[in-house]
Amino acid sequence: DLGDTSQAVVVHLKPVKEQMLFDKKEFTVPAGKRVKIVFENTDSMPHNIVIGKPGSLERMGAEADKMLKDPGAMDRGYVPGIPEVIASMGMVFPGQTEVLDFTAPKQPGKYDFVCTFPGHWRIMKGVMTVE
Repeated sequence: DLGDTSQAVVVHLKPVKEQMLFDKKEFTVPAGKRVKIVFENTDSMPHNIVIGKPGSLERMGAEADKMLKDPGAMDRGYVPGIPEVIASMGMVFPGQTEVLDFTAPKQPGKYDFVCTFPGHWRIMKGVMTVE
């Protein structure tokens, strides 16, 4: 289908106010397709979205926590510089909306998505299923 290349799968995500949670725990995208995650930060604190390879949550979280001691981390949006990260957006401040535009992996599986602001990752997380 020639129309597929321009058709992005759009996913809307928001934080649950004052709870350090995303309003969706999971969503599904087709393998190899363009995806746009529209993240509207309706919370009172900044958040980001980082998507990692299957099973990478703990590694991403550990790297995020280490960034507390890194004075340049905010400039990098608290996005860990590790190979497990396949897509990311920097910090989205309260009242802002950002779009994470990427191509879904061709490999089906359960990919972790998480806010890597230090401390948030343990609960502010979910799974992007690629099928």
